[in-house]
Amino acid sequence: MLRDFIVFHAKQIILLLIVLFIFTKLLMLSLYAIKGNRPGIFMLSLRILGRGMIENTFYEHLQRYYKASNKVNKFFYILVILLGVSYYILKFYVRR
Repeated sequence: MLRDFIVFHAKQIILLLIVLFIFTKLLMLSLYAIKGNRPGIFMLSLRILGRGMIENTFYEHLQRYYKASNKVNKFFYILVILLGVSYYILKFYVRR
């Protein structure tokens, strides 16, 4: 039952997670009052940034945004990877 649900709905769930991820990141840009090059900051924040890069950022609100962004990135990336791996294993290695 769970296998069938994951195999049939994994692609839709991953797409939903990606849309939710993008919406969360855009909402964070507004909440942290980021001004300036928003598309550039958004694209840069899709990576997991190192501590050195965050600490060398001049603006404090941008530092807080990058720290929160790293947490959101790690959560969503791990969730998508786990779902993808479970889909792959259940689809090709677990037979009914």
